[in-house]
Amino acid sequence: MAEVVRDLPAVEKSTAMDVAHTRSEWREYLDEWRWWFGGAVVMNGIWAVQWISDGEATSYWPLWPLGIWGIILIAMVFMPEDKKTDKD
Repeated sequence: MAEVVRDLPAVEKSTAMDVAHTRSEWREYLDEWRWWFGGAVVMNGIWAVQWISDGEATSYWPLWPLGIWGIILIAMVFMPEDKKTDKD
């Protein structure tokens, strides 16, 4: 069998390191969403205190920062990360 495939180009196989790196990237991405959720809790708390103290519902201002932040997080899935090192 070795004689038959000897002249074929070598195929790079996925290694455990590649899989671990991919899992690490997804874990970091999910951590970013946890930060977003924490920010949402804080901003909604501030908005609720403002609403109670004013006695009337004001405009829902947390929509803007949370919306922009969420759009950026979604865009991170579609935009590749620059993997260049300082050695280049």
